[in-house]
Amino acid sequence: MKDLFTSLSATILIALANLGSGVLAARLLGPEGRGELAVVILWPSLIAALGSLGLGDSVIYHSAHGKTSHRAVFASSAVVAALCSIASLAIGWVILPYIFMDYQPEVQDAASVFLFFIPAYLFGLYFSCMFQGDLQLTTWNYLRILIPAIYVAGIGVAFLSGHASVMGFAVAFLTANVASALVASVLINRRGWLNLSPRVETLKSLLRYGLKTHVGTAVTTISGRLDQALISLFLAAADLGLYVVSLATAGIASLLVSTASYLAFPKIANQPTAEGKAVVFGRYVRLALFFVLAAAIPIYIVAPWLLSLLFGSAFVEASPILRVLLFGMVPLGCKTILVQGLKAHDRALTFGKAELLGLAVGATCLAVLLPLYGTLGVAAAMVIVHSSTFLYLLVSVKRQLGIRPTALFQPTADDWRLISQALTNLRDRWAAAK
Repeated sequence: MKDLFTSLSATILIALANLGSGVLAARLLGPEGRGELAVVILWPSLIAALGSLGLGDSVIYHSAHGKTSHRAVFASSAVVAALCSIASLAIGWVILPYIFMDYQPEVQDAASVFLFFIPAYLFGLYFSCMFQGDLQLTTWNYLRILIPAIYVAGIGVAFLSGHASVMGFAVAFLTANVASALVASVLINRRGWLNLSPRVETLKSLLRYGLKTHVGTAVTTISGRLDQALISLFLAAADLGLYVVSLATAGIASLLVSTASYLAFPKIANQPTAEGKAVVFGRYVRLALFFVLAAAIPIYIVAPWLLSLLFGSAFVEASPILRVLLFGMVPLGCKTILVQGLKAHDRALTFGKAELLGLAVGATCLAVLLPLYGTLGVAAAMVIVHSSTFLYLLVSVKRQLGIRPTALFQPTADDWRLISQALTNLRDRWAAAK
């Protein structure tokens, strides 16, 4: 529970920083400018995610098992990060001019500069995952906090220096990712993990596991960003601005679930028996369901007021989009933990099949609903995608792992004991702080 509270505390700080950057960007740029910034960040981020080869999950897996030395993991992941960065940058330089050909020159320039996000992201991802896999969660959470904290500070600097623009904010986000990667490198060096002599066998092992998970991760990335990509290609920048604000607000409902999922993978994988894995697996699924419902219901009720308060009256018209997206948060939150449980059982290919199903469903729904209903139709398509993949994974968990849905969702006496213990610890900490 200590690890969970540490990560939840970090998540609260991250949420506040993300809220601050989102509010500032929306209010300073307006719907159209916010949409342009979203497009600038979207495409290099998409290229980086697709070019990561699943090495993030692979680094976690190998670090958690302890069968491979940290020095060997670092050396091999650094080589892959360098090669993937070069290839991804080349792809970006080829395709971005076509994607941004109808945008203003300043937006095109911002997209070109932001391409250097790719190596910053890949190195930062692989290095931080070493701490996550080794369950050094305080350090890992510190690295997580750095990016949104530096980004919101960078937006403030851009505003005060008279550079409150798409370029200024893109540079701020790029700087935040570069800083996080550099700090991770320093911390790795202090732990004696720094090594520039990769082993062929370690490299093969990392790639073998990574490519298995990458099938699902790549499809998830495409499926998860297909909505924004299509809006950026076929609708106005202002429509994308309204949509990303709705998506970010709905994402608050799954924020704590994301934190739980980061812990679920190494925690489940570290259990020595199948029974132990099933117990921890179910506990995290139930925790995810509780988190998402506790956040989604209040947000749905106060959606117009919340959007106006945070982003300004220009974004109130996004309320219907936000409310539709919230319906997808429940299956998305539960699906997130199901994915971690399958990966911890080395069933990553099942995750890939589920995401292929989701991509097919999403492409079909978007082809029908986007032309008819615009961004509202896109939101509805995302709800259908999350629901279909969740159901597929739930059936797969039963068939492959022998874990029934009731075992995942039905509360146990041990759950109540842990909740009581957690509340007691909170009370004791509060009393000690006073």
